Amino acid sequence: EKAVEIESDAPIDDATLDNSKDELLKEDNIFSDDERNQIENGADAKVWLEISNTDEDTIASADKIKIEQEAAQIMGDNPTITYFGVDLFKQMGNENKQKITETGIAIKITITIPDEILNNNNKVSREYKIIRLHEGQVEVINGTFDSATSEFSFESDKFSTYAIVYKDVPIESDDGGNDKPDDG
Repeated sequence: EKAVEIESDAPIDDATLDNSKDELLKEDNIFSDDERNQIENGADAKVWLEISNTDEDTIASADKIKIEQEAAQIMGDNPTITYFGVDLFKQMGNENKQKITETGIAIKITITIPDEILNNNNKVSREYKIIRLHEGQVEVINGTFDSATSEFSFESDKFSTYAIVYKDVPIESDDGGNDKPDDG
């Protein structure tokens, strides 16, 4: 079984784990040979993502500075940053769940961008990026945004603290000039 669990106070309302069960089952960093044998012999197994709220105050100040600097570098001055946690777990039968911090394969994740940071201004195009903080290292995660569904799809092999950042880019008007973006 594969699933996504989202805490009620998380800034992300909806998400999916898009890998196939076979992809997850084959990865040694997720399941051992013994666990795969148990599953082949009928044992239940579950892999899931847990998405949670990450309070900015709980992020070490040095790490928060790294995220803010990376966000400013890719998005310009004063980017909007929304923090959230993504953790990957597995459970064999009735055993205790186990946290997996690094998978060795790209886990395909689709999140729905929160309404608060969706673009409602037709004079700008909003570009989203994901920044991952994992063991003190900050990395930009590229992905694709579908404006029709408000979904952002990306891949990650490490699980910890994430941040959605965005910037607005003016859309050229019909007269060939750039319209200045409105606030909001």
